[in-house]
Amino acid sequence: MKTKTKGTLLLSAAMLGTVMYMPLNQEKALAAPKKGAPLDHSWLLQFGRTDAQVMQLQSYLKAFHYYDGAIDGFFGLLTRQAVTSYQRNHALKSDGVAGPETSRHLRLSTEIRFASQEERTVTIQQGENNPEQALIASAHSPSLKGSSAQLLKEGVKGPAVKKAQQVLADYGYYQGVDGIFGPRTTAAVKHFQQAHGLQVDGMIGPETKKALKAPQVKAAAVSAEQEEQQVEQQVEQPVQDSLIQTALSLQGVPYAWGGTSTAGFDCSGFIQYVFRQHNKQLPRTTRELFRSGQSVSQLKTGDLVFFSTAQSGPSHAGIYLGNRQFIHAGSSTGVTVSSLDQPYWAHRYLGGKRF
Repeated sequence: MKTKTKGTLLLSAAMLGTVMYMPLNQEKALAAPKKGAPLDHSWLLQFGRTDAQVMQLQSYLKAFHYYDGAIDGFFGLLTRQAVTSYQRNHALKSDGVAGPETSRHLRLSTEIRFASQEERTVTIQQGENNPEQALIASAHSPSLKGSSAQLLKEGVKGPAVKKAQQVLADYGYYQGVDGIFGPRTTAAVKHFQQAHGLQVDGMIGPETKKALKAPQVKAAAVSAEQEEQQVEQQVEQPVQDSLIQTALSLQGVPYAWGGTSTAGFDCSGFIQYVFRQHNKQLPRTTRELFRSGQSVSQLKTGDLVFFSTAQSGPSHAGIYLGNRQFIHAGSSTGVTVSSLDQPYWAHRYLGGKRF
């Protein structure tokens, strides 16, 4: 079944005929490996990866009887188990990651042991790799690695992140649900993990996800400083609500370059007018507003939001309404409400300021 040359193990056509060149499922891998292409020794293939290189890795492992799963290009739990078994049987670092050492050994070693059922350190059943099943498995879950969409970590965006943030917010660990897993979300997850005796890594893996869904979740302890902030917010809220009502009442007022009255506003003139109705004097121009305000990473109602539109730097501004909405005097719309998530504004957003 195997032929040895100078440091190179060759696999027979009979062994690989149905393994190395199976048709590619394009939904699970990016591109089919070229026929006869050697295993790339520079690969770093690990849990969660999905592409044709994983398919080729699975093919080698199957040829040596370490892998009995489907050759589908998904580095799931089955593939990781097979890699770990291979590494242990060949005195390689057993981390379940097919790095340069493991891939080089698969391709070039003259001492590859063919695994029998008895030699395997785990039992691998024939079937499809299931990403969801792999991620909810309890074994080794604290060290799950990879970029699976089911593992929530910093940089990920979407409904799953928003749902997790909402749970964290419900129990006092987080404020500002926006569906973006940024540094503040990481900090909140770490706080939650610490309070629940979980591995503190700031990522929402199987154990953290399970704890978030538990019937009884520990509420975050509120510090004296947080209590003071909550009291301040309660006092500020009526003022902010009144300011927002004033701004909303001006919807439909036309845009006018340099305008500062209800006959017509430009963006900074609109902001200045609204705040003046509540005894708050603000600078006249957008650039002055941007320089004067206190920078904030977490927006709240009444903050100003700034954009770079016609020129470099702040050239447009509006008043934040909450829920990713803001009101502003647009040059083509007059006073109107827009969303920070609209592509035009999202790509030009500079940040928020508080006065």
